[in-house]
Amino acid sequence: MTFVIDEHIRWSERFRMRTCCMASSSGRYNHGMEEYVDEIILLVACVAASVLFADANLIVVGVLLSISLVCACGMAGPPYRIAAQIAFLVCALVLVPAFFFLPVCVYVMLHERHWALRLLWLVPLVVMPFLGMVSSPGYAVVALTCVLSVLLGIKDARMRAERAGMQFAFDDLRERNLKLLAECEEAGASGVKTNAGSRSDDNRAQAVGPFCNLTDREYAVAKLVAEGMDNRDIAATLFLSEGTVRNHISSILNKLELGNRTQIAVLYYKG
Repeated sequence: MTFVIDEHIRWSERFRMRTCCMASSSGRYNHGMEEYVDEIILLVACVAASVLFADANLIVVGVLLSISLVCACGMAGPPYRIAAQIAFLVCALVLVPAFFFLPVCVYVMLHERHWALRLLWLVPLVVMPFLGMVSSPGYAVVALTCVLSVLLGIKDARMRAERAGMQFAFDDLRERNLKLLAECEEAGASGVKTNAGSRSDDNRAQAVGPFCNLTDREYAVAKLVAEGMDNRDIAATLFLSEGTVRNHISSILNKLELGNRTQIAVLYYKG
């Protein structure tokens, strides 16, 4: 049994190292760099289109608007980010140089959560032919560049989904390791409980009433919720991802038939 657990732990550590390598090679920092590279590619394509089909003297207007949009979306909060995107779309409707840089805005907006925002860029693309402010070849080039933006956005979405799947698999593997270790300690202790086992038993002994239906991990999450921790702090304490913590909280709310995490804390201290 010990050999099996040791092998399981070693495999888990190799998996964790691989996941960390992926996070370092395509994680937050490098993933952000990939997005910036995509935006630079689109910016260069938009500049080329502006030189060919628009007033070259006004290219700087589109470049400045695009850079401002990228910076705002990278540093500002959701309200200001959305406001910057909508402002850019308005500029694209009234300023021809800004319209040629619409693909940059398309790429940025495809990273939003709400589908309405992801599709809002279609408004200037559909309206512009009726305004007659852009030649047909120029419009066709902008439309094709927008298609390129959509393809790059789909690529980013797939990469984020793969990373989320790897993180979920690692969390599941960690849970299995903890369960195996607990079973090994229980089998080898011969009735003598370790300090960690005593603490776990004490915690489960306190889980009276509705909390007795929770698993050990769910009870640990419920206890930390009652202590006022947010999902990020709980994830750091239990070595889980925030998505796994949210899943545990949803399961707790369903089992206890509660509406929000505040009711979890109230019920915990009432018990």
